[in-house]
Amino acid sequence: MEPVELKTQLFRDTPHAGRAFVGGLTGEARHALSASTVRVHLRVEAGVISEARYEVRGCPDLIAALDLAVQSLVNQLVSSWALDLRAIAQAVGAPTAKLGKLLTIEDAIRAAAIGFAER
Repeated sequence: MEPVELKTQLFRDTPHAGRAFVGGLTGEARHALSASTVRVHLRVEAGVISEARYEVRGCPDLIAALDLAVQSLVNQLVSSWALDLRAIAQAVGAPTAKLGKLLTIEDAIRAAAIGFAER
């Protein structure tokens, strides 16, 4: 699927959007210049992310990238998750200039993972 088509589909459908899990982890981050907000919700079982959702206020690039990002978290250890944000940005055709805004995705996930470590 072409990046523009993928971005449009994820922006329109938002398949992994949703509210927090009961007893789950939540992390939030904001991009001050654009007023974008990313909130990531994780369900963790035995230290492994079993499900991930998000809430977002932002542009189509941010929304599509966030959807791909939370998909990629499933089955990863919450203590050592990894994300290739550049590859995700490329997959949805986000311009390089938006990479700073997309970093809020990592910040929100990191905030949720810190919540797990503090439990």
